[in-house]
Parts: sequence; C-alpha cells; structure tokens
Amino acid sequence: MKLRTTFTLAACLAIACSTPVLAQQFTENFTSPAKADGTIAGWTLPAAGYSVQAGKLAYDGTTDKQYAIWSATPAGTTITYTANITVTDVPGTDWSIAGMGIYADDENYWHLALVQSPDNDNKKHFVELSEMYKANWNANGATGTALTTNNDVPGFEWKTGVTYQFKMTLTPSQIQGQILEGGVVKFSCSDQLTATAVAKGRPMLDCGGMKANFGKLSANVSGL
Repeated sequence: MKLRTTFTLAACLAIACSTPVLAQQFTENFTSPAKADGTIAGWTLPAAGYSVQAGKLAYDGTTDKQYAIWSATPAGTTITYTANITVTDVPGTDWSIAGMGIYADDENYWHLALVQSPDNDNKKHFVELSEMYKANWNANGATGTALTTNNDVPGFEWKTGVTYQFKMTLTPSQIQGQILEGGVVKFSCSDQLTATAVAKGRPMLDCGGMKANFGKLSANVSGL
C-alpha cells in the first residue's frame, strides 16, 4: 500500500508539472477615471503626461519619451498584445513617437511605434519595430546584437487623426510587430530572437513629443 501511494503521488506530481499553464487574458478600456492623486489602477505611470479621457489613455505631448507600464499584466515570454493608437498632434520638435511595447525595464524593451523625425529633418513620418537592449537603442540592428529581420510589409507614411490598430506577438523565438488601418496591414516586421535580445517582458505604452490616445487594449500572456 505504501509503494502504491508513493507512486500515485509521484504520478500526480508529474502530470501537474507537465500540464501547460494557460495564457492569462487582460483587457483595458479605461472606463474608470484616474484617482484623485492621478494614478490609474493597474498601471505604473510617470508623474505627469498621461490621463484618462473619454475611455482612452491620453498623452499630452511632453517632449521626453515616457512609459506607461501595464502593471496589471505579468511578465511573460509569450505575449499577444493589441491596442488602438491615434496621434492627434505633434508639438515636439525633436524625435517624436507614439507606440506600444514589451517592457522589461527602461534599458531593455521592444517598441512598435509611429515616428516623426525632427523639424530639421523635414518631420518625416514612418514606423518602426525597435529594441532597447542593455541601454543600447536599435540594438536589433547594431553590431554584436543584430538580429535577423523580416520586413514583410515595409511601412507607410502615417497620418495624424487616424486610428491605427497595433499588434505585437512575442514567442521564445521571434517578435513580430504589425500596424493596421481599417483591418488592412500597413506594416509588418519580425525579428528572430537570440541570446542577445529582450525575450521577456510585460505590455506597455510609450509616447514622447506627440499628443496621442490609446484604447481597446488586450493582452494574452504566458511563459511566466
């Protein structure tokens, strides 16, 4: 009897350990107003810049890039993350961005963003999937940390006042970023991950130099 009991417990433990952990699902529609102190439940925000307006998270165009970390979500290695992003104005005169990302910390993250170049570079509009790795920006294309990139749909010239659908997909082997307009893919890019890449994080938003609205967020996270 003792041997049978021991075997049964061991078998149960083996089954429990082999059972895959289901993805945790999250949505955010910003239906609750910010608290009196300016904080928003489920988010880690800078001291100023972000606010809840009409069911969206809004950024006021402060020049420096600021992160909004979706702290209600866990960090994972497998993430599907979507959001609607609308830029309403670009008061910044230097590099300006509005986007979403997978965030480990300020020195290690990915972002998928709408970008406007500085005034002295003709305020060009383009999009990017870029990595900060060990405080090195655009590490996914830099010597020593460059990754294999596939630009399936190279990009487009985005416009203010238009709502774009953003999607990031992280797996242990790849990260993909897509931007859609009215359901049509306007940009699609992926990087194959190696040991010199950010491979785990939690959803975030980032913005700097732009006035933008963020809404209809969803995330599935696993690989905790």
